Parts: sequence; structure tokens; C-alpha cells
Amino acid sequence: MRDGLSRALSARGWRLAARNPAVVHIQVGGSVSHRALAAVERRRARGARVVVTLQDLDHPDLPDDPAADARLAELIGRADALSAVSVPLARAARRRFGRRWAVVGNGVDEGGAGRKARRDGATILAASRLAPYKGIDLLLMAFAALAARRPRARLLILGRDFQGGHARRLARALGLSRRVRFAGELPAPRVRACMRRARLFVFPSRRETWGMALMEALACAAPCLTARVGAAAGLRSGRDALVFKPGDLGALTRGLSRLWDDAALRRRLSAAGPRVAARRSWTACAARCERLYRGRA
Repeated sequence: MRDGLSRALSARGWRLAARNPAVVHIQVGGSVSHRALAAVERRRARGARVVVTLQDLDHPDLPDDPAADARLAELIGRADALSAVSVPLARAARRRFGRRWAVVGNGVDEGGAGRKARRDGATILAASRLAPYKGIDLLLMAFAALAARRPRARLLILGRDFQGGHARRLARALGLSRRVRFAGELPAPRVRACMRRARLFVFPSRRETWGMALMEALACAAPCLTARVGAAAGLRSGRDALVFKPGDLGALTRGLSRLWDDAALRRRLSAAGPRVAARRSWTACAARCERLYRGRA
């Protein structure tokens, strides 16, 4: 995220400066350290404009920490401009902290769409950490229903395991050991290569504030089935992606079957994905950030 935004800002004439910056842009994932808060105060004292972008709030992987919450509230109170990466997150932040929140989503590297997709026809792909809120358990159960009718179907899951093997055990219990592959965490170029090859991409999260993997899959022209979470809240179902209610196993199962069977729908969504991603590129993100920096948002 940092590299993508930095490149796009540099292209717009902004220079990264460690000393005496005119703007300090802080990306907050849910907690703020004493050190970060002190650094912000020093920059403010020298006249820097402080912009805070909230990436997450009450992340399910983080323990409750009232002291960290207080520091976050203090940082937000001192900021000159505030943004959140999605509409639902901006609403949650406004309810908790008040003030005005712009919506400035993260960007996506449009280079993923620059190479022609070569679909292998049998692989369903998911890419996320293996954690409860990511919904991989729901995907495995939905895939079990599809696999019973479609013997060619294979499921490839990318991402680091944060559940101690729970997803693998569930796959074995569902009789899917030979149909599901857990490939772990891969370098970004290999992930994008998988996205260009897959028959379809599934994003089954129960909650999300943005959803970088989904945006990258859209940029790679993968037909996408996604829960309506994070950045997917603004997608048009059947036109940008196939969208279902988060946590709804029945809707996920039906969507998976429909997208597997409907080649025409896959072609339409594949064509739409790069256009959706272009509206959320790092270039577009940098332009929105620039308005915050200049006090125009």
C-alpha cells in the first residue's frame, strides 16, 4: 500500500521528506503507539498538516486495548483531515469519533490486467489470510456442494494460516483433501498469475474494511464472487461482480454454482473487472489524497 501510493504521489509532483514535511499522512490499522503520537505532535508543532486515514477499526484479530483506543481518539482529535477506506468504515468512525470523514479507498496496481488472462477452466481461487472473519470455512462448505456435482472443480487457497490448521482439517472432514490445495503465502507476482489463470475468484469474508485481494482479482480480469463487504459495498451485482450477503452460506453456495456454470456471466464480469479496478487505481487514490493534503476534501 505504501509503495503504490508513494509512486502515484511522486508522479503528481509530491516528494517524500523525512524532515520538516508539509504534510504527515498516517495510515492507521486500529492502534496507535505512544511513539507515533509523539512524532505527530512534533510535526504539528513545526506547522505540518496532519492527515489520518483509517484502515480498520475493532479488527477481530486484535485484543481489546482501552489505552490504544484512547490514543487513537487523541490522534483523530488532533488531525487536520480524516478519511476512511470505505463507506461502512467512515460511518462507523463518524458514529464513534464524530467529525467529518472523507472516503478515500486504497488503490490497486492496474498492471495485473496488462497481461492476457489464460484460464485453466477448473480452478476456483481464494486469496486471504486463514482467519475466522475471512470466511474460508464458508467457502469450503459451499465448494463441497459444488464438488459433489462438478468433478472437475478444484479449489486453490492462498494465504498464511492464522488458525493452526483448522481450514485443512475442515477440508478433510468434508472429503475435499484431493480437491482443495492450500498453497500458503506467495509473492505478489505469483498471486496475480494465479488470478489470471483461475476460472473464478471468491472473496467470502464475513467483514472487511477494504479488500485488497478482491481489487487485485478484478484488475486481473478474474470473474469475482464476493461478499458485500469493504470496497465491494459499491459493486453492482451481476455487472461488476457477483455479490452476496456476508455470512450467508446459502447465497455463497448458489453464487458459486451460478458463476461456475454460466460462461457468459464469467465473460461479462471478466471484462468489467479491469474497468472497476481502474476507478480504484493508485493514481485515483493519490488524486483523492492530494485534495486532503490541500484542504479541499
